[in-house]
This record gives sequence, C-alpha cells and structure tokens, in this order.
Amino acid sequence: RWADVQALAAAAKAGEPPLALPEANPFVPTDFAIRAPPGPKPPHPPPPPALLDGAPPGVALWYKLDRTFRKPRLAVYLQLRCAGAYSSPEASVFSNLFAKLLSDALQPLAYHAEVAELHYSLYNTARGLVLKVGGYSHKLHVLLDKVLTTLAGLRGAAVRDERFEIYREQQALDYDNFWRSQPYALADYHAGYALEARKWHVREYMAFLKDAQRCTAAELRAFVERELFAAGAAADMLVHGNADEAEARGL
Repeated sequence: RWADVQALAAAAKAGEPPLALPEANPFVPTDFAIRAPPGPKPPHPPPPPALLDGAPPGVALWYKLDRTFRKPRLAVYLQLRCAGAYSSPEASVFSNLFAKLLSDALQPLAYHAEVAELHYSLYNTARGLVLKVGGYSHKLHVLLDKVLTTLAGLRGAAVRDERFEIYREQQALDYDNFWRSQPYALADYHAGYALEARKWHVREYMAFLKDAQRCTAAELRAFVERELFAAGAAADMLVHGNADEAEARGL
C-alpha cells in the first residue's frame, strides 16, 4: 500500500533501517549422516533398548540405535517422576494445569522448531511429567537443552494469573464435555476406575476446578514448590533413532 511505502521512505530518511533479516533459526539441521553402520536389517522383532551406565544420579538412560529405517531422525522421551503429581485429586488437577502452563511458556520456541521439523510435547501422568522431543537428529539436542533450561528456570514463575484462569476454564469445559462422550468410552473409563487400585474420578476433578477459593494461581504456585518437586524428581530417559551412545549420553 502507498501508506506503507511512505512509512518505509520516512524511516529510511531518519536513518532507521526499514527492513531487517530475522535471526538465524538455531534448529535448522545441516548434518544428515546416518549413525547406523551399513549392513542387514535387524531380525524381527528387533532387540529392546539397552540401559546405559554412567548416567547422572537419579537418571535411568535407555538407548536404541535405529538400524531399521536408517533416517536422520531422533526421538527422546523423558519421564520426570514426581511423587506428589498424583497424590490427590487436587494434585492431579494442579499437575495437569502446570504442564499446560509450562507448554504455554515454551511457545516462543515453537515456531522456529516447527519450521525446522522439530516438535515437542509436555503433559502430566500419574507418575509426574512427560516431555517428548522428536525430529531431525542434528539439532535436536539444541531444542532439548532450551526446553529443559526454560523449564528449570520457570517452575512457579510459569504460573501467571491471567493464563491460569484461561486454562482452568478450558479444563473445566473439557471435564463437562467428558459426559458427552460415546457410551463405550464412558463404560471403559468406569471399568478402569473400578479395577485400578488408585484412580481419582473426573467428578472429583470437576469439584476442585470449580472451587474458586482453593483452585487459584497462588495455590498452584505453592503446590509446585511445596509438593510437586519437594522430594526432587527422578528421571527415565529413552533416546531412540539416529544417535550413537556418546551422543545419547551427551543429551
């Protein structure tokens, strides 16, 4: 548009560069070498992952080199085992909201990672938090390092009041819609509730989410510091794909 042309001309006269190149994408791969040596494909079924020694205390590192598909791709699964993540219905709800708020805080990384065909996801389970990272192997360690550094520095700081309310309302709506699921899905859920030794019911989640006095951003921040990570967190890690043992340990 003519107005845009005039604005660019005015900026140029003022000595301000009207256009600039974006920052380099740190996740774009340039090394596509295959780590698996040439040879026949492994037998079917392939051997399971191996538990590597020399991992840091509290970390179980499992590793499997891709000898079947031989693609320059890698997948990393990290399970953070937190004792307080499923200790009560309230803890389960808070763990779920915390995982969503952490994912929300990681959004600045999402665009560059997606352009470079790298992806990540973070969610909660009964054992703690699960982080999955996958894509081209060359720069996957860069994304993993940035994600873990961001998560380590956030913790309770990731819980912003306005974002908390958005995700709390969204989660409450999801639980309301649960009762509109197909009958077989509801039957399967209640069968699991009856058979599992410890499983909280969705009604307990709904009751807590709708309690505006207890389900607050301040209480979530206190839960993260006081319960979720109070006893530390052990980790189970699986590295599978185009990486040798030294690269797996370096992650």
